[in-house]
Amino acid sequence: MRLMFLIMMLTMIPVGIFFYFYYQRTILFWSGKEKNRIIVIISILLAVCTGAACANMFYTPALVFLHVAAVQLVLQLIYLLIRKVKKEWAEDKSVVDRIYRCGLVPWLVMAVILSYGYFHMSDVRLKEYTVETEKNIASGGEDGYKIAMFSDLHFGTTMDTARLKEYCDKISAAKPDIIVLCGDIVDERTTKEEMTEAMKVMGSMQSRFGIYYVFGNHDSAMYASKPPFTVEELKKQLTTNGIHILSDEAVDIDENLVLAGRLDRGFTGSDNRKPTEEILKNIDKNKYVVMLDHQPVAFEENEKNGVDLQLSGHTHGGQIWPVGLISSILGFGELNYGEREIGKFHVIVSSGIAGWGYPIRTGADSEYLLIHIV
Repeated sequence: MRLMFLIMMLTMIPVGIFFYFYYQRTILFWSGKEKNRIIVIISILLAVCTGAACANMFYTPALVFLHVAAVQLVLQLIYLLIRKVKKEWAEDKSVVDRIYRCGLVPWLVMAVILSYGYFHMSDVRLKEYTVETEKNIASGGEDGYKIAMFSDLHFGTTMDTARLKEYCDKISAAKPDIIVLCGDIVDERTTKEEMTEAMKVMGSMQSRFGIYYVFGNHDSAMYASKPPFTVEELKKQLTTNGIHILSDEAVDIDENLVLAGRLDRGFTGSDNRKPTEEILKNIDKNKYVVMLDHQPVAFEENEKNGVDLQLSGHTHGGQIWPVGLISSILGFGELNYGEREIGKFHVIVSSGIAGWGYPIRTGADSEYLLIHIV
């Protein structure tokens, strides 16, 4: 709780101070008056409200104000540069000066960015990967195995039942050997009715060997003070609709393919899951081993224990730009998006079929995957 309070303060205070000067400058421009006590009070009140709206960075109002602040900061830097280089362009009542002081530009740019983000999240793409192996996968057929995957649906954020069914039908039409759901299919904002409907739709997908599910950190709705459904209710809907849960266990799919799934390290709020070695202790490592893990972690552990392919989600590929870019540059996490090879071990991290928190994506595409093992 103390950490959360500290994060809130570190967000609210600088944002409030920044917007105090922004509001004051904008009010002075449109009112045409000199600075006075009333304008100062109004600016303070607006700044306090803005800072409070940004206390929770995972809600849409915070996203709106933070984008406005970012655009205004860029505009301010440009204006200061112009004043230094071309003083006559930035003098009082010039076009450049009026554009800067009117306060409208950041809101217009924000509206364009977030409108793009809204439509971008809804524009779900098919992403295909081909993974090569020297292992015997003859039972997969002439073309090897085909795995369909999606993660991070966070059902209810952007996608309704009709659109979910549309993508599930596309996956069935691709005739995959197996379908895997890599966590965060629902979350704390998904109602019990929505959860039930989503499981019913996903359970209708067709594949050769069935549908398998691993939990993500949001699936248990643990971030809500009053979760809309229990873990047991979620598990019941999964199994009722023919979706197999893998929780720190491995299963033989056929004579050449093994599918393992790890309990997400954040699912119960602590990392109490089994090590990979224990999960695979009774598995024939001559078979092709696929590991499902919601978060893209434990690469070294999985590689050492004979996993051939790991499929993960969780990162959303950096749902809001430039989060993904910053994560990749600073090395947050083991892989933010895409694929990586470590010897004969292969990792694929999906950006997810939707997103969490707000119905906006300005980073990587929304996607579902077809992975060809050849």
